[in-house]
Amino acid sequence: MWGMRTNVVFAAGLLATITVGGCQCINDDNFSQLKDAGFDEPDAGPPPPVFPLKAGDVLTIPQFGGRVDVCEGGGQTGDCDRNVKASYQLTDVVLNADNRWEITADVLYEGLVDKVPASALSRLAIENGADFAAITKDTPVTALGAVFTTDQAPRLDAEFRPNNFPFFQGENDIDDSDEGEVFAEAAAEFTAAILAIDDIAEVETQVAVGKLEAFFKDDLNGPASVHKLLVEVHPMGFVCGWDEILVPFVDDVSTPRNQSSFNGFKNPPLTAAFFQPNLIRDGVTYQCSCFSSTCRSSANLCLDPTNPDAPPGDCL
Repeated sequence: MWGMRTNVVFAAGLLATITVGGCQCINDDNFSQLKDAGFDEPDAGPPPPVFPLKAGDVLTIPQFGGRVDVCEGGGQTGDCDRNVKASYQLTDVVLNADNRWEITADVLYEGLVDKVPASALSRLAIENGADFAAITKDTPVTALGAVFTTDQAPRLDAEFRPNNFPFFQGENDIDDSDEGEVFAEAAAEFTAAILAIDDIAEVETQVAVGKLEAFFKDDLNGPASVHKLLVEVHPMGFVCGWDEILVPFVDDVSTPRNQSSFNGFKNPPLTAAFFQPNLIRDGVTYQCSCFSSTCRSSANLCLDPTNPDAPPGDCL
């Protein structure tokens, strides 16, 4: 499905038994005693890298998809939507040869609303996050052993697909010198992809808050529109916020490339839907917030993004 691949590794155990017989004893009466040379213990080096998520975690996006303003349903709330729910059961988290994290998960996609065809959402970047054409209320879709990247920034082209969503590596802790390197590289690719569509687009990326944002003129696959795309990354290693809207582009004065072009639109021609994820770990559900950068339980305990094996602690 969508180029997803399944990695299955078989391991075989090897038992070696060594038998030592006979004792050739050495008389050490005349040996000099060796003195401690005083060497320091060898440096163990930096600790191994970690990713905030681990096998056994279940990440759920309660709803994502999109809405158009006019459809055969009459344009009432919910009549012009196509949304799905996705649950990712993590089975493995590994660092590949390129120092990039890969996540293997069993995924269940469930259709929530399918009042409009998937093609109605084709201009949204979020539409690439699942096979919306195959997922309906009556036909959930599963992907077992799907392998997800953690370094691909959202795009409008085929470079962004379900295997690139929703996990994202905000920081790369392989050593102290490259913290944020993966996000920075993805941000550069995001910027280049947007500027290739509109060379005077407004683009802002911030590693400190995990933000990728662009306002640009978009005439791909439809009438000229001003397109807003804002993606927020959570410290726990996944997308936690997605704001995407298209409204008509009149000219550079009437539709500037900033938020003001979208103010006042109660029912834009095309907009994305995205509900913030929740994470289940060890049977406990945590609500994850972009605003607070936490995954918080009902007991007001939070997960530690620097140590997936740490018990939940007080929320800061």
